[in-house]
Amino acid sequence: MKDRVKVTIIGAKNSYYVDTLKNWFLQIKDIVEENLGKEVILELRDSEFEIPIILINERKVFEGLPDNEGVFIEIILSNAK
Repeated sequence: MKDRVKVTIIGAKNSYYVDTLKNWFLQIKDIVEENLGKEVILELRDSEFEIPIILINERKVFEGLPDNEGVFIEIILSNAK
């Protein structure tokens, strides 16, 4: 079975920030998988908090919305290796 990296976003499901991260993930998924050589999956967890928390393989790595998609890529790559 191919190795996997799980990106989890915890936040209010109707949050602009969570929606933005979800959309960014869909745009960058192929780039991240190519760089890591692993399948990357997304899990969304609803919470009462507007500001999202990003977990990589269940480890908290970032809180809030990164500045742009490139920063989101770097967060994933630097924490998934």
